[in-house]
Amino acid sequence: MAATRSPQPRALMQRTSSSFAAALSPSKLREETETNLDVLLVRYADAITRMRQSEVLKPLLLDPLEHDDVFLLRHVLSTKGQVDKAIVSAEQCITWRRDNASLLARADDLHRTVKEILPVGMLPHASTLDQPIQVVMPFQVDLERFARASLDWHFETGIANREVAFRLCDKITRQKRKLIKVVLLQDLSGLTFSFAYSQYRLGSVQGKLSKISSFVYPQMLATVVIVNAPSFINALLRMGSKFLAQKVLDKMKVCSSVEQVCVAANLPYDRLPSFLGGGYDWDAAWIPERLRVAGRRDARERASRASRTSEPRESAAVSAGAHAGGAPSLDLATSASAPAVDVDVDVEVEGDASATVRIRPAAEPQRRRLPAPFSLLAILALAAAFVLQLSAGSMRHAIAAPSVQSATALVQPTYSVSIVRRRASVRGVQTQSGGAAT
Repeated sequence: MAATRSPQPRALMQRTSSSFAAALSPSKLREETETNLDVLLVRYADAITRMRQSEVLKPLLLDPLEHDDVFLLRHVLSTKGQVDKAIVSAEQCITWRRDNASLLARADDLHRTVKEILPVGMLPHASTLDQPIQVVMPFQVDLERFARASLDWHFETGIANREVAFRLCDKITRQKRKLIKVVLLQDLSGLTFSFAYSQYRLGSVQGKLSKISSFVYPQMLATVVIVNAPSFINALLRMGSKFLAQKVLDKMKVCSSVEQVCVAANLPYDRLPSFLGGGYDWDAAWIPERLRVAGRRDARERASRASRTSEPRESAAVSAGAHAGGAPSLDLATSASAPAVDVDVDVEVEGDASATVRIRPAAEPQRRRLPAPFSLLAILALAAAFVLQLSAGSMRHAIAAPSVQSATALVQPTYSVSIVRRRASVRGVQTQSGGAAT
């Protein structure tokens, strides 16, 4: 069935756009360079040659199409270039796949049948990094039927899901000459503590799958984005640490907002499914009908709220007054119900990490005179950074932020911030506003 896109709330689109701008840090650019397949093959050519000459692998590397340099490269990367460990990993992979050939041959059929119990499928579009995105909703089903399924069923379908995802990643890797990994978008809505505790037996299956995946599917998982996590998620992760590989745990990102999901998955808002808070009306047959209906309803409500709050954003005007420093001033009214305002200042960041500044409005309506063309949001962002000793470059005028009852700044250090233009875009600083600051 064809998929359509719902209207996108303006404020949310602007916030996610600024988040994506923040994600384009030097580290992100280096990450894209590090995925260039031809560069990686040249860089690790010696390690790959040593693997081919290994007495352990020589008798196993029988299929030149399946066991090519890309196959060996994944094992080299997964062992951080340690050839001895890469040889062991590749040997385990070839041996396991040979011994379980019948299971792998049924992977596509198993993947289709699993949707009857476990809603899972690939988004029809990739992330901004060309990564395929697999959406899993394990608790949006008949939990009794899920609980009654045998451990063998859980194991075989777990392998099938991984096999299908790995084949897709490998295909795109070779087509685009870029190392591609899958993003797992996991919706935990519907999960209760009692059910999680009662299914403790599945921990052994997940542990077995995690161990096998480390050598059968190397360099497959980019990140696990957890959505709609229950309040006991931390306890759940601690319990999972007994079974899951540390590499997998390190890649898990628990997201509490739509913006966080978009950034973690490298997925624009209009491509995030509406039942997960985005603007994409995904009409796949395997998605429970109630979720599709609820997603469309929520998307319409978000669009309606955005249209009601968009008008005040255009009403601000520059007054004839002047700031003490000689700059023109902007007369704005702020309140707890006011919409978000674009950050109209260019911040240049030197460093690899991202800074996040979150601004909340005053509880009561207030009127303030602010130096233009800076908005209150931009001024508070800079002031918050100064308070946390974020080293700043030279500025033409000293700016004092008006008092706001709840202004919160979350900043990761190692930054040098300077104003380079009076009116431009934001580079390197991630700004998230809750739709209530002006």
